[in-house]
Amino acid sequence: MTPVYAIVLIVGVIGLLVWVAMTAVGETVEGWRGVDPEARFGVRGRFALAAALGFGLAGMSARPKPRATQALRRTSRARR
Repeated sequence: MTPVYAIVLIVGVIGLLVWVAMTAVGETVEGWRGVDPEARFGVRGRFALAAALGFGLAGMSARPKPRATQALRRTSRARR
C-alpha cells in the first residue's frame, strides 16, 4: 500500500508545482489568461489537488515503520 501513497504524493506535489507555475504565467503574461488553472478548473480542481496531496502525506506518515514495530514487539515480549 505504501507505493500507492508514494505515487499519489508525487502526483500531488508535481500538480501543486504546475498549478503555481500556471497561475504565475496566467496572471503575468499578457494574453495567457486561459492558462490560469483557477479559471479552467475552479474550486473543484483546487480541492482535488489538495485531496491528492493530503492523502499521500497522510498515508506516508501513517504507515508503520519496520524498526519501530519490531522494537514494540520485543518490549511487549519482555514485559510478559
